[in-house]
Amino acid sequence: MRRTLVFSLIAILGFNFAALKAEWYHAFWWLDVLMHMIGGAWVGLFFYYLFVERFNVIDRNQKLALFVLGIGFVALVGIFWEFYEFLTDIFILKAYPYNREPGYILYDTHTDFVNDFIGGAIALLVLMLRKKTDNAH
Repeated sequence: MRRTLVFSLIAILGFNFAALKAEWYHAFWWLDVLMHMIGGAWVGLFFYYLFVERFNVIDRNQKLALFVLGIGFVALVGIFWEFYEFLTDIFILKAYPYNREPGYILYDTHTDFVNDFIGGAIALLVLMLRKKTDNAH
């Protein structure tokens, strides 16, 4: 799973960079939704890998704890991403002046959180519901 996480993160960040450069987020309204769902799913996978598979902090059989802590982790990363996105939009990209459209920023941030949550929840549920198989190497 580690290799999958690394390659998928590179793909997500590369695509995000290209989308920002080409202004695809303005051209395709649904792309932001999709990217936040994919990002939330990636964070959910990363959480599972880190705390269940790598360090065995959470038993995969404790499904409620696993799901609640995983969603909390997705939310925390989503909050930090929104700070990054806000500061980048305002001070670097100057995508919109914050004093002119405060309602839009609030709406965008809240929908981003919901999409992060949905992506993370789906990834965690899929991982929790899959059958554990032993790797016979």
